[in-house]
Amino acid sequence: MKNFDFKLEKVLNVREIEEDLAQNELIKARHESRKIEKNLNHLNEIQNETYQFLRKDNNNPAKSLQARRYLNINRTKINKAKRKLKKQDEIVEEKREKVVEKTQNRKMLETLKEKAANKFYRESLKKEQKELDELAIQMSESSI
Repeated sequence: MKNFDFKLEKVLNVREIEEDLAQNELIKARHESRKIEKNLNHLNEIQNETYQFLRKDNNNPAKSLQARRYLNINRTKINKAKRKLKKQDEIVEEKREKVVEKTQNRKMLETLKEKAANKFYRESLKKEQKELDELAIQMSESSI
């Protein structure tokens, strides 16, 4: 009995590679998103520490003025980081959708492969059974 040969095996291999590449892109995008989130959290912590400083130390007007200027600069950085995070989250979502699409494409071909393999083995079994039946008939005829 010959082995099953799936005619679209190379296409399936390409789809698997495409899926792996898409997953790697998603991982990179998520990593970048986490990096931006960490930066945003760090900026928010600095903002809160500066607010705490202003509440505690009102004796030195020069330091208070400098702290308020820093708050404005930091607020700008926070807003920029929020916009960057929002944009990165959109990229992550696009990459996730791409992974889903690539996975569906691969699974579709795997299903075709399974169906073709099942059909091949069923036909092989029928052919083998037919040969065995013919052999049995020939043996019974020759013994009579």
